[in-house]
Amino acid sequence: MSAKSKDSGGIAITDPEAVKELFGIYPATARFIGEKHETNYRTINGAKQPVEQTVKEFEASYTGEEPTVCPKCGAKMFSHGSRKTMICDTPNGGKASRIYVSVPRRRCSNPECHYIWKAEMEGIDDNRKITTRAEYSIIEQSVRNTFEEVARNYAMTSVSVLNIFSDFIAQHKEIMQFRMPEYLGIDEIKVNGQFITVMTNLEKHTMYDLLEKRTQDFLEEHFASLPLSEREKVKWVCSDMYRPFKKPIGAYLPNAKWAIDHFHVVMKANLAVDEIRKNIQNKYPGKTGAKFKHGPAYTLRKRLKDLDSDEADAIRWMRDDPDLNPLATAYDLKEDFFNIYDENLSSKENAQQAFADWEASLPPAPEDESEKDIYAPFRELASTVHNFYDPIFNVWDCDIAISNGYTECSNRLTRETHLRGRGYSFDRLRAKVLLRNVNIEKAIREGSSDYDGPVLTENNMSNLQYYEQTANDGFDLTAQGYSPGAHIDPETGEVIEPGSTEQLNITDKKESF
Repeated sequence: MSAKSKDSGGIAITDPEAVKELFGIYPATARFIGEKHETNYRTINGAKQPVEQTVKEFEASYTGEEPTVCPKCGAKMFSHGSRKTMICDTPNGGKASRIYVSVPRRRCSNPECHYIWKAEMEGIDDNRKITTRAEYSIIEQSVRNTFEEVARNYAMTSVSVLNIFSDFIAQHKEIMQFRMPEYLGIDEIKVNGQFITVMTNLEKHTMYDLLEKRTQDFLEEHFASLPLSEREKVKWVCSDMYRPFKKPIGAYLPNAKWAIDHFHVVMKANLAVDEIRKNIQNKYPGKTGAKFKHGPAYTLRKRLKDLDSDEADAIRWMRDDPDLNPLATAYDLKEDFFNIYDENLSSKENAQQAFADWEASLPPAPEDESEKDIYAPFRELASTVHNFYDPIFNVWDCDIAISNGYTECSNRLTRETHLRGRGYSFDRLRAKVLLRNVNIEKAIREGSSDYDGPVLTENNMSNLQYYEQTANDGFDLTAQGYSPGAHIDPETGEVIEPGSTEQLNITDKKESF
């Protein structure tokens, strides 16, 4: 590292209260030394590249009381010089800043004691050599940004930022324990080849928790570890048809009813049409393509009310073709299944009857067992509904329009957070997701985060349409690509996008020099 200093003439602040307001340390006087232009190096694709940085430097001197009598033995104490320590602080005027703090030391005159006293100042973490407010700021910035990006604003290495963040989440697990929601959403996504469980508050649209596994045993152990008074708060649980959710919900959430999100049910009707389409296209290759401007798969997934005139003509053309007529019938069955929900929003009994009528309308299976059953995917769908009959139709009993759409949206935040740091441990990923929009300092001061969890705003989540367009239980981030020129930070495992060497725009309340 090379450096070049520019002296400012030494602006001094002699009022300890003013120093406390500006720097968060007390009691001390302070002086602005000047700016230092530094050239640091970061490894990109195995090669070291220079990163220019300007650092503002300050001096601070302890002004509090010094003992004249040894607190250990009562003997007289003498001056034992002073010690100067370099402390990182929050950015000042958009530039990294550091403070050289001088504190006096005194030594006991008793030869059998030799106690050495060193002054301690409020607002400084002596172990980390950083101001307390900078530590909180680093943690809050690390939640939203990579450790590499945060490090450039504090004149420290990305590993130092990572260690500060990791130590914090290990020491303050209580601030990520939120109130159990009355309406709990549960889903799973794949991260690093392993499924994790995502839980949300569906009523207040907040994150509730991330769990490292999704197995039945793990979920049972997790819910069993929670106080009964918390578990009794849950009235409804909404999820997909993942069977291992059933037993933990029934056994450990005594007041909860399980409702299966309607999207995961109707999605299976689209999958049934897709399977039938593939079978027919394989049997009659090239026969359907010319009539569909976007291809038959695109048109057959659309709702009837959303078809344009050309697409409606293509469906009618299939209906008149004896070879393709089963595909038009499959489309009708899909639409009728969707209408079980669309046309019976206020009546559970009508919805149940609509399903019974839909099942009865399925074309009969061929009598010859050797003949392929074209509509077998829809029979499998009907069987699935019977297997999950109560939780599917429980949706109509809920006092709110319960849906797991918000949980799917929170999945996107989890995926994007993981995508930026493929080397994140589960604990770091969980903290980065759960601590968004949490006032870290306030949560620590109050001893716990007794609230409903962080809200995902439009800045960090897409609208619910994203859920219906991209929901995929098997989504694996390890298969995703990055921007051209992106690389993996060898120290933190994070993905560093090209052109990301600029500092973050971190604002603070203190005046700049």
